[in-house]
Amino acid sequence: MTRLEIPIKRSISESLEAVRKSIGKLKGQFEGNESSGTFSSPSPFGDVEGRYSVTEAKVLVLEITKKPFLISDSLIESYLTEYLNGD
Repeated sequence: MTRLEIPIKRSISESLEAVRKSIGKLKGQFEGNESSGTFSSPSPFGDVEGRYSVTEAKVLVLEITKKPFLISDSLIESYLTEYLNGD
């Protein structure tokens, strides 16, 4: 299992909604609220799945429970940072 921590720069609701929309466009699922939830997203190499929680310090904590070997942790972190913070 991979654990990532990504600081959230925008409001939590705005950031999570951006990720929800992005994953939805890929025909994935993003379920939960501003404190925790689950996600799954298809990729050309296989599904990425996991759960998330948000700390009081506005840090998104991701636990990746399933991912293809060919998709690096840093790629997942980069992708989510872009959508969370609008970078």
